[in-house]
Amino acid sequence: MWPVHQVEKGVRAAENAVDPDSKKGKLVPASQASQTALKAVPGTITKTELEKKHDKPVYEFKIKPQSGRGLKEVHVDAKTGALINVKNAD
Repeated sequence: MWPVHQVEKGVRAAENAVDPDSKKGKLVPASQASQTALKAVPGTITKTELEKKHDKPVYEFKIKPQSGRGLKEVHVDAKTGALINVKNAD
């Protein structure tokens, strides 16, 4: 699992390219979004990305569930911190 502060640093570097509002502090921190993702799928975060989906900034977390079955992809709205969806990762 990546330490949250390393995830935060890497994601923040990408935020300005994805959404100009991030400069104004309008995106939730990756650490807050990761808590939302881990509540939905308890486990270990293996990858974090900030993407733009349907013209909205979205955090994508790949999580290895505690159950050990497969890999889950969890999307969290980067502006509100709300869970968008959970699906099996490819």
